Amino acid sequence: MGIKLCFASPTHPKSNGQVERANAEIFKGLKTKTYNVLKKHGDSWLEELPAVLWANRTTRSRAPGETPFFLVHGTEAVLPSELSLGLPRVTLYDEANQDDLCHDDLDYLEERRRCAALRAVRYQQSLWRYHQRHVRARSLQVGDLVLRRVQSRLGLSKLSSMWEGPYKVIGVPQLGSVRLTTEDGTALPNP
Repeated sequence: MGIKLCFASPTHPKSNGQVERANAEIFKGLKTKTYNVLKKHGDSWLEELPAVLWANRTTRSRAPGETPFFLVHGTEAVLPSELSLGLPRVTLYDEANQDDLCHDDLDYLEERRRCAALRAVRYQQSLWRYHQRHVRARSLQVGDLVLRRVQSRLGLSKLSSMWEGPYKVIGVPQLGSVRLTTEDGTALPNP
């Protein structure tokens, strides 16, 4: 089946890339739904988590072309909007024919999973080609506005922004390093 077994240490979660990518998508959804400029992030993320997880599992992924729900369960999820709108998929549901339809779906399941795996590989190859053609090294010049990654995360929520700024570049002493100043002209010390 092409399964590759990898052991990931709980103290080094970054070694499990797929889980980290899924977690990043969930955090992105939570940030979008819970961010409030005045309160920052309160306890509202806990109330929004089920909706974000449901959206994540029922949204068609670009790489495999299928929803995670389908890849796991072999059938598409019935969305609440489909129930409330009374779409044909819901209104024409017949319990008597369901066994035959399930057997037909199972016959095509492996083929659809293989196609999804092939689409994922093609997608990764197209990303690599795009990166090779379009990504160029960028050098910063004096006067450019930049954001800086937050150095200390102490006292910040996991859902807080990872960037601070904008800062103005006031000097480029050597390739790969810059001197920054705030908007009011205060020079930042070296980190």
